[in-house]
Amino acid sequence: METLERLGKYQLRGTLGRGAMGVVHDAWDPALARRVAIKTVRLPADPDPEMAEEIARFRRGAQAAARLSHPNIVAVHEYGEEAGLAYIVMAFVDGPTLKAVLDRQERLALPAVARVMQGLLAGLGYSHAQGVVHRDIKPANILLAADGSARIADFGIARIAAGGLTQAGTLLGTPAYMAPEQFLGEPVDARADLYAAGVVLYQLLTGDRPFDGSVTAVMHKALHTEPPPPSCLAVTVPPALDGVVARAMAKRPQDRFPSADTFAAALRAACAAGGTAPAGEATLAVPRRPPPRRRRWRWALLAAGGTAAVAALCGEWLLRPGPPGSAAVAHGALAEVLEHAPCAVVRIGRQADGAPDLAGVVGTAAEAALRVQAMDSAGGTVPAWHVRAVAPVFCPALDLMRPFALAPSGLGLTLAGGVTALRDGERIVPRIAAPEFPAVLRVDYFGHDGSVLHLTPTVADPERVSAPGQVLTLGAGGTGPAAWEAGPPYGTDLIVAVASSVALALPADAPADAAEPADRYLHDLAAAIAAAQQAGTRIAAAVLAVQTESP
Repeated sequence: METLERLGKYQLRGTLGRGAMGVVHDAWDPALARRVAIKTVRLPADPDPEMAEEIARFRRGAQAAARLSHPNIVAVHEYGEEAGLAYIVMAFVDGPTLKAVLDRQERLALPAVARVMQGLLAGLGYSHAQGVVHRDIKPANILLAADGSARIADFGIARIAAGGLTQAGTLLGTPAYMAPEQFLGEPVDARADLYAAGVVLYQLLTGDRPFDGSVTAVMHKALHTEPPPPSCLAVTVPPALDGVVARAMAKRPQDRFPSADTFAAALRAACAAGGTAPAGEATLAVPRRPPPRRRRWRWALLAAGGTAAVAALCGEWLLRPGPPGSAAVAHGALAEVLEHAPCAVVRIGRQADGAPDLAGVVGTAAEAALRVQAMDSAGGTVPAWHVRAVAPVFCPALDLMRPFALAPSGLGLTLAGGVTALRDGERIVPRIAAPEFPAVLRVDYFGHDGSVLHLTPTVADPERVSAPGQVLTLGAGGTGPAAWEAGPPYGTDLIVAVASSVALALPADAPADAAEPADRYLHDLAAAIAAAQQAGTRIAAAVLAVQTESP
């Protein structure tokens, strides 16, 4: 690959860092004779919607940062696009990121921690006053200048309050530093930045992030558990700081500091009350252990009590046994959650160790909440997650099918060969295992464009009664036409199978190659199912998400 030597008027001299979304270059501005940093993101020739949004977010980040002029915020000088790259020209900060310092296992003395945090909070206070919420505060986005002061960088996912650049329901951020409302896809304001700043403070004081693990594990802990107080993990942390961290990281936004200024004032007061720690003495007192489930600490007592009270409460945390967790209880609680989960057809299996294994289909808007409910009901464990997310357009079908799909029946639905993704032109070949009772089968293909195609029965493939457990292959040499092929519009679609002991009373079936509006068909199907139930007809259902892709 050819080495790039120039972008616009700027001379590129080296690389300062690389990340998932781009490269940061060491550069020179010859017009003003100054050193600058340039962050670049490659522009795809034909961007898909997701990449187009990433580029738009990059541009918006530059626009957000360009509005801000503050000693604790990295200044943005220019945005441009050239040579297949989008780039942001920023002030050069002669120092490492806070992440680099933490990755080297370096521990800052309490005065240095206070200095970093005061700079971070000063920058956030100014940013929030200008209507800009950063939304991704973390050590990698905090630069340390030569004098030890903090500079906030990378407003790449910033939200400008007046512009509404991001929407509720969109998960953006770095999991370990995300506030509970971000995980839930709820509206986010400045208090999410203060939560993240509380996480950074916790990490500076203890050397550990408060919540670690997989994304689902971090989300569960952030929503439902409390981390051990910092003074329980580091002998030099004044107990007065425990209350500051606790308030900054409160689960509910309204329980946090109302502003960066009040956070900074509380931090100054706590440091003054607890004295300062000499450099190099902030060593860990005990190894880190998992936090207790659903435990709320008496932070006020920790902040006000003496050494004996702190030792007693820290000892209580360290010696507290893990949650007992009964597998049977966990599965029962999960079944109750899944039975009533909106826009979802998710079933419970068991892993080799007995832990829950969830599989099925859920709407994208409901996925985050269902993950949280599932973990909360699993007795402290994290269930295996084999659930496909689909567009909200499928919610009416999922809600209609859920009670019949979750009841044991033996009905099975797959594609031939067990595939779940089809490229353009590939045959759609459903395989259905009939339920444990003689049944008439209906199989429909719901497109994400709001249409439905009837695979069976059709005019050319009339109703038939299948024997219990009989396996049928539709199309491609089996029953029904062999003309069903994946094609545009590409995306995630849904196949729905309904088995009934007596044929459902529906309007005349359309030809196999004719689609109709899904909402109209679902209205008729729901009425037919309700009438069949009143007559004592047995009904079973199954759903399958299918990804169609361009050639």
